[in-house]
Amino acid sequence: MQIIIDAGWKEWAPNLQIGSIVAEVTVGDSGDELNAKLDQLVAKIEAGLPVASIAKEAAIAAMRKTYRTVGKDPTKYRVSSEALLRRIGRGLGLYRVNNVVEINNYVSMKSRCPVCAYDSSKIRGDVRFTVAPEGTVYEGIGRGELNIEFLPVFMDEAGAFGSLTSDSARTCISQETRTVLFNLVSVHPHDELESWIREAAELLELHAQGKMKEMRIWNGVWSSIK
Repeated sequence: MQIIIDAGWKEWAPNLQIGSIVAEVTVGDSGDELNAKLDQLVAKIEAGLPVASIAKEAAIAAMRKTYRTVGKDPTKYRVSSEALLRRIGRGLGLYRVNNVVEINNYVSMKSRCPVCAYDSSKIRGDVRFTVAPEGTVYEGIGRGELNIEFLPVFMDEAGAFGSLTSDSARTCISQETRTVLFNLVSVHPHDELESWIREAAELLELHAQGKMKEMRIWNGVWSSIK
């Protein structure tokens, strides 16, 4: 499976970077240690990041600008990392699903970037990261049919399966998932992406019996992380 980056991103978001992991995992409950990490980070965000300041965070501000560039209102279709931080800032806490989803959310909260975790066995052929054409819809996780036109999306031979706002039910992580594709997407310039991907890999190893099969970064070209 290859991840192909649409040439349009040179115009839509020149600073685009993607960190990608393919790993074998065991999906289950989060466990006390992972839950404690999540609780600690949630408490830190609640205490130190007012809701009114979330849109000014560098990673989120850059992604909101990208949404406007490709034709989507970021106040109506929020990037997933912003939506997650706003939920926490409003005191609603962090919903819990399973260990892999929790790791996804942990890294997203920490990096302020959208992080997308997919069951790779349900992906058909190669993956393309692009902008969804007009009229594109899919079944969102717990949200029914979702309008994803003009959103940044991952697509395979069967169509779009994940956006930076809400992922599809088709490739969602479940108890039956054995291999995960984990993508962190950034559109603002920084040098922290590799450290976030390494931390995600460590969390998967510690809390999901993860075995890394591939770790890569795209920054104009794909390069492997050893």
